[in-house]
Amino acid sequence: MKLIKKLFIIFIISLLFITAFIFFKGYIINFDESNNKKYDVKYFVSQIKNKGFLVTSELDYSGRINYKINKDAVYGTKWLIYREFIMIFDAKIEAGVDLSNIEITETETKIIVKMSKATIKDIYIIPESIEYYDIKNTPIKWGESDKEAANAAKIKAKEDVINNVNLDTLLNNAQTRAEFYIKSFIETGTNKPVEFENLNNNKIQENF
Repeated sequence: MKLIKKLFIIFIISLLFITAFIFFKGYIINFDESNNKKYDVKYFVSQIKNKGFLVTSELDYSGRINYKINKDAVYGTKWLIYREFIMIFDAKIEAGVDLSNIEITETETKIIVKMSKATIKDIYIIPESIEYYDIKNTPIKWGESDKEAANAAKIKAKEDVINNVNLDTLLNNAQTRAEFYIKSFIETGTNKPVEFENLNNNKIQENF
């Protein structure tokens, strides 16, 4: 009788052990599967692409240009078309990365992000900062209205910015910050390192 009780107890314990093993094995498998499926690369692609052009670096600039037209006209004709003035201005330069064409792929060990290099999005001449000095005009303003002269001076002002600002440093900062933003965003939901590659179809912005 005692032997039967012992066998029965051993049977119950074994049954409980097997049940517990199956339960915990299933729990561990489900837990691992949930970890593997807790993110989707497509989600990161859609969220990043929605940012469009991401401005990650800005620079303020103050400049001065001398604007002249017909400055080389010979004596006797110069009075027909001549304009000269000094323009003082402030500008803002924006640089960043176009994320609309970003590509993200996943391997067993890492996340690969392919995106365009940082470019200058815009060189913006701030209208309220513009001041004109030493204005000289002919009595008859042929060939160019005041508005046309102002617009031409703004174009020359942007050229002044390009010639006097270290755009390479600005672009490097923009690239570094863009990569930091994307890396932080992706690694928040994954346990894999992020590597960056340049897209072959990189297009330079020409908004300025």
